[in-house]
Order: sequence, then C-alpha cells, then structure tokens
Amino acid sequence: MTGMFRSFRARIFWAILLVTAVAAGISLWLTREWLEERQLDEARTGLLREARVALLGVSYKRDVADTRESPAFAVASRLLRDGAHVRYHDPHVQEFTVDGTDVSRVDGLADALGAADLAIVLQDHSCYGSAELAESGCPVLDTRGRLSGENVTTL
Repeated sequence: MTGMFRSFRARIFWAILLVTAVAAGISLWLTREWLEERQLDEARTGLLREARVALLGVSYKRDVADTRESPAFAVASRLLRDGAHVRYHDPHVQEFTVDGTDVSRVDGLADALGAADLAIVLQDHSCYGSAELAESGCPVLDTRGRLSGENVTTL
C-alpha cells in the first residue's frame, strides 16, 4: 500500500466520521472528545490540513436555494477549522458563508471535481448523477446514499 493510498483512505475515513457525526446529530464537541480520548485528534487534523474538499449541494433540501439549517454549515466549519481548503458547488446557492468566511463557489461540477482531493455530496441535487461523478475519478463521499461507482463511498 503506497503512502498516497493510505492518505486517501485515511481522509475518507475521517470525512465519513465527521459527516456521520453531523448527520446523526451528535455534538461536534463530543466527537472531538471521543477522538482526543483515543489520541487520534492530531492525526485527523494532519490528514485534513491542506486537503482540497468540494462540498456538493449546500442547500437544506434537494433542488432549492434555501440553506437555513443545512448540515453543510457544520461540515464546512469543521473542515475549515482543521485546515482543509473548502469550496462548494451548488447550482441553486450563489453565496455560502461559514463562521464569517465566504466559501468559494465553483460554477461547474467538472471544475469542482477536477480540483478536489475529495468531494462530499451533502445534498442530492438532480444535477449530481452517478455517471458524471464516477467518470471524474475524484473520490466521492455520498452522504445521501444514492450514488454508485468505484470512486464513491456511501454512508
């Protein structure tokens, strides 16, 4: 197993842990405490530092522009705090600000996937098809459980 592959697998693991904690409504504070108890916090932070993450779909519901109560805020906030470079693609949301930081918007899905180390599908907009995401080659974490492909990990 190469170092790059281990790093990719580790990033997927920590992204799954993060998104699962948010989706399940578990306090991020408790998640951090759990990690610290297991002395994994430093390893997690190091793996996310400098990672280029694309959030796909930051709205609250499918194919709408409303971001109120979207889980994307908590996910983006944690990724930013851990040093990841976060950008988003959402055809319905023109601006996305997290903790006072404007998150960069990427207009094209292909551009978002091409520039990312990892893409996290937070909302399953109709424009996010399995074929296009699989063809990109970018590792994809599907939090909605609707995509498939060799490069797709589903929660």
